[in-house]
Amino acid sequence: MLVAGIFVVLAVAMIVGPLMMLRPSPRQTQLIKLRRLAVDKGLRVQMLDRPVAGGESLSTQSKPEMVAAYCMQLQMASDSPLSDWRWMLVRTAFAHDIHLGGVWDWSEKQQAPAIDQQSLLVFLQSLPESVLAVRQDGEGIAVLWSERVPREQSPEQAVEVLNRALLQLAALLQAAAKPQH
Repeated sequence: MLVAGIFVVLAVAMIVGPLMMLRPSPRQTQLIKLRRLAVDKGLRVQMLDRPVAGGESLSTQSKPEMVAAYCMQLQMASDSPLSDWRWMLVRTAFAHDIHLGGVWDWSEKQQAPAIDQQSLLVFLQSLPESVLAVRQDGEGIAVLWSERVPREQSPEQAVEVLNRALLQLAALLQAAAKPQH
């Protein structure tokens, strides 16, 4: 009788165990929520290799770490110089006077042309610590984010902060792209 009971418990454990592994973890559930909120705001979320700043190197791990890029498409005229701009600013692991704002470094020496540096600096200083990089390419602008929500914020508030940051960056870029008369 005892042996039969043990076999029943083991059989149930072998069935229930794998099913429990299919459930998303609390962290995975939070990521799903964050990304769904971003999509609801019109943002696109894609996974990219974690960027490195000019003076840093990737760790010795064989597979690069992936991070989420929350992207916004720029509305621009077909002849706008914005479509040709490609750059990335990466938050460095250390502060130094040569970095923009002390902690931001241009990735691969690609700098944003014609952007007012003081306005860009104010923008960068307004970003949460969890933003790892800011970039622009032919598809639009993006913030690369660790997807860590501060305790004092809800997921909705965290995504709204990123959305406002992208709108602010879009306004900076639109202003820089206007022809100077």
